[in-house]
Amino acid sequence: EKSTIFLVSFFFSQLTLLKLVPGKPFDGPRAPSGHVPKYTDNGFVCFWITIFGLALLVYLKLLNPGFIYENLGPIMTQLNFTAL
Repeated sequence: EKSTIFLVSFFFSQLTLLKLVPGKPFDGPRAPSGHVPKYTDNGFVCFWITIFGLALLVYLKLLNPGFIYENLGPIMTQLNFTAL
């Protein structure tokens, strides 16, 4: 189904951006166990890459700009099932 392909593609594109886009490293809050998670501050850059990427797909006519609206029911259903 189209919504499944869209969601899987979006998931893997975001995972790729998360790992490949550089950013300033910083420490998260210390857990009660003493563990301090390490984060990379690249969320803002990843957001704009995603926005420009989607705009490019629409400009190249590879993505219908109304796709999410037209498939909102199946997309929300799949997101709810995967959240369980």
